[in-house]
This record gives sequence, C-alpha cells and structure tokens, in this order.
Amino acid sequence: MGAPGGRTRAHAAFAVAALATALALTGCTAGTATDADAPSASPGASTDVRTTSVPAAPPEPTPALPAYTVEQLRQTVSQGYPCTTWTAATLDAGTGGWCQESMIGIFVFPDQTGVEAVVARSAASSEPQPFLVGNRWLITTSDPASEGSELIGLQDVIGGSLEGESG
Repeated sequence: MGAPGGRTRAHAAFAVAALATALALTGCTAGTATDADAPSASPGASTDVRTTSVPAAPPEPTPALPAYTVEQLRQTVSQGYPCTTWTAATLDAGTGGWCQESMIGIFVFPDQTGVEAVVARSAASSEPQPFLVGNRWLITTSDPASEGSELIGLQDVIGGSLEGESG
C-alpha cells in the first residue's frame, strides 16, 4: 500500500472535483453564496462574502393593436350593427366611409398622427364626438342621439381605446 492517507486524499480530491463540476453544470458559480452558506472563518479572518445578482429579464412588450383595413373593420362592424348601405368618404388623410343604417364611420389613416389630429380637433369643437381608436384607425358615430354605446360594444371585439366625448 502507499503512504497512509493517500487513498483518502485521492478520494477527497475526486469528490471536490466532482462537486465543482456539478455546481458548474447546475449554474452555481463562485460569488453566488450568501452569508448563511459561507463557512465560519477563523478569528481575525475577513468574513466579507460578496454576492452577485442577475438582472431581471425585461418585461415582454405589449403587443400592438393590428392595423386593420377598412374592409376588415367594416366586416367587424356589420356583425353587430347594420351596414348594408356603405358610403365611401374621407376624413382628413383617412379613407373609409359610413354605414348609413347604423351611422357608424370607419376610417383608416396612413399613420397614427392623422388619427390623433382628428380626435384632438373633435375634442376642441363645440360638439365633440366619441371615437374608438386603434392602430392607424378610428371608428365613430354620427348619430346625434348616440352616447357611444356602439363603440363600447365594438371595443370588446376589436380592442382600441375609447376617446372623445361619450355620454
């Protein structure tokens, strides 16, 4: 046999190497221990244990509302409100039209700035209108008796935000 304790030292070295490999494979590395994990130090030794933290992953972005076409919006409106008589129209840079029976207007714009301009102008007018506003589109009503309830119903289906005057 070899020197006394030789076998014990070899086993201890193997155990330490195996432990280090297991810790590395599970993501545990030096610098992640806490004070509770630290071995007690001898008197006069430094007990400063530093921990590192991994920054949290950034939150998932909120998905943007889709940029629907006039036809897609018109089909959605016609599922809940009459829209057999369609009159094409423009609203500033927006294109679309009006469902004559339900007095609902549907307009799609080349950019969000055009949508915002229409809503702002209406809000500053003496007779502001309610709007359902989405990504480059808006839906409104020309019914003077409407309180915007049609828009609330449509919001449940296609999303968007209610803006402007509503009763």
